[in-house]
Amino acid sequence: MKVALANPPWFETGHAVRAGSRWPHAEFDEEEDRTGYSPFPFFLAYAAAVCEADGHKVKVMDALTLGETKEKFLSDLKSFSPDLVVMESSTPSINTDLKTAEMLKAETDCKIALCGPHVTTFPGDILSNKQVDYVFMGEYEHTCRDTVRAMEGKMKKYDVLGLAYREGKKAKVNDRRPLIDLNELPYPARHLMEMEHYCEPFMQTPNVQMIQSRGCTFGCVYCLWPPVMYGGMNFRFRKPESVVEECHHVVKEHKARELYFDDDTFNLNPQKVFDFCKEYKDNGPNKIWGAMCSPVPVTKELLEAMHDSGCEALKFGVESGSRRILDLANRKNQDLKHVEDVFRWCKEIGIRSHATFMIGLPGETRKTMDETFNYLLKIKPDSFQVSVCTPLPGTQYYDKAKSEGHLHAKCWDDYSNIHFIHDKPVVSTDELTQEDLKKASNYANNYLIYQLYLKKAVSEPRWTSFKITDTFRRHGLNTFNLLFRAGSRVLKSRVSRQW
Repeated sequence: MKVALANPPWFETGHAVRAGSRWPHAEFDEEEDRTGYSPFPFFLAYAAAVCEADGHKVKVMDALTLGETKEKFLSDLKSFSPDLVVMESSTPSINTDLKTAEMLKAETDCKIALCGPHVTTFPGDILSNKQVDYVFMGEYEHTCRDTVRAMEGKMKKYDVLGLAYREGKKAKVNDRRPLIDLNELPYPARHLMEMEHYCEPFMQTPNVQMIQSRGCTFGCVYCLWPPVMYGGMNFRFRKPESVVEECHHVVKEHKARELYFDDDTFNLNPQKVFDFCKEYKDNGPNKIWGAMCSPVPVTKELLEAMHDSGCEALKFGVESGSRRILDLANRKNQDLKHVEDVFRWCKEIGIRSHATFMIGLPGETRKTMDETFNYLLKIKPDSFQVSVCTPLPGTQYYDKAKSEGHLHAKCWDDYSNIHFIHDKPVVSTDELTQEDLKKASNYANNYLIYQLYLKKAVSEPRWTSFKITDTFRRHGLNTFNLLFRAGSRVLKSRVSRQW
């Protein structure tokens, strides 16, 4: 059979990310340079590889990353003429995705399946839309394969774990599928994709994104994928030999200059990281690598082993500089003094660090935001980002914010703009309004970020050289325009610490 796996169009102006992103969102500033973050859609790519291995003709259609219109998407899909179209969806894009499915139903004879966190949370509601034939719940690589087998008559639909479907007018929701053994998955079907369009901006280009594990056991109230896509707080990892073999593969086939491991929490099991580092150092390609980590399980010994094997860049989910907010977010295991040590060790060892923070978490106040901003300047990461937390369906925070009257979305579309260029965030707290959080986010991501960068530019020549070289490599002469616009934002936001 023919199977199309799609990251369908969303907005035709601005920039949006959906498949592959733990925080799907859109940014509507049409003048902004968007040659940066383009997440690799791992679920789609793995599902494509599994279906291809099962003998089917497969096409991956990442219209969103390629910036294609709905008309182009429909034309390409008609040319392929699939039996099944699998579209990855999300909370902020679900209304658009349902309209896209309706368009496909009107123009083709294919069956349509939706997948992703949102439809996993609301399978019955989604199946009330007649244009949707199937919902794949959780990680869906094998669910997709078995659904195709059911379409061929080789299985019964009620035997396909992880599948929700319609029987007459009623939605039938099967049991969730047991977690996949990651070592049994083939490599993602990168050969079916235009790999030059996927980029992790923290690494030098061209880079390739990979995973060596799935899941996290921390249970943070804002986290989406572990409770929804993996069905709970669990953690699985691949054999280091398999991961290193894939590293060689992507370097050879896709000319990767650097590698980035976009795991939920790469270092959750430190011993497994030590094992990987040894294998990579002994048998891996001579390429720089980086990863998404938590500062909690980090030791200086671990960082030294990672750096010795080729790691030169790490992202850390710090989230808040307030002890009270960390406790309320179920990050009680995160010691702020230890996190300071982690960033100091990175600098001493020679690993670039990126810190991610959130404001608008449960219990956030002006005082706790100030604690976070001051803490950010104290740990001096090489780069950082500050986002307003979006309580997405399926997370503990969504239920809490909704019950307390702190969730202000009128429809799912309201969840789409994470940087609030035109809109407000969807959440508030007892003390902070939506407008307060928007002002604080703009202050942090405009004035505060350049305050830190200017200090580092003066005190750390190596950092300055890397930033200038990498920015020109990505943006060319447009770098001067970006610097001018950044300076304008700094001047506008400097007086904005009023919330």
